[in-house]
Amino acid sequence: MRPRIAITLGDPRGIGPEVVAKVMADPPQPADYVLIGLEELIRDWPGERIPIEGKRETGKGKREVTKRTFPFSPFPPEEAGRVVGASVEQAVALALRGEVQAIVTAPAEKKALHLAGYHYPGHTEWLAHLAGDVPVAMMLASDRLRVVLVTTHLPLRDVARALTADRVVTAGRITARALTEWWGIEHPRLAVCALNPHVG
Repeated sequence: MRPRIAITLGDPRGIGPEVVAKVMADPPQPADYVLIGLEELIRDWPGERIPIEGKRETGKGKREVTKRTFPFSPFPPEEAGRVVGASVEQAVALALRGEVQAIVTAPAEKKALHLAGYHYPGHTEWLAHLAGDVPVAMMLASDRLRVVLVTTHLPLRDVARALTADRVVTAGRITARALTEWWGIEHPRLAVCALNPHVG
């Protein structure tokens, strides 16, 4: 069965729509994609689309996204943040209802999100809240290596204070469960990296 994946276009003023358009021109794997974003940017894209309305500033222009030109008007940062927020909330709602198996979020400017009332340090914490404040961890994954962060979105000077045994254990449990349930690794082996890169 082909997976169904929701993709948000991110900030309509940023690189998100262009990056998504390039990926959709040559998708990395067979899947049914649901594109969620500003209506004028997704109107002519193939496949399922969920448009998000946005209020533009005065003035008109055009935006080229991989050899496609769309009518485009400038957005104030707060409105761009609202469009991103509505897109992410729509994608998460689809996932929580089991209508998609995964979501992909294109880049968004944190300041615009904050101006629109989305006061999260990053997508990880935001998605956790939308899913019911479940314990989560950010994983960076490749074919050979998966790395989970115990702390996220902190200045380096604050990391040592934020690291606790409980946080390390919680991240380890989340990781072990994900490796078993999502990657099918029956007995995952976890290694904990030191904060000090010189400890060997």
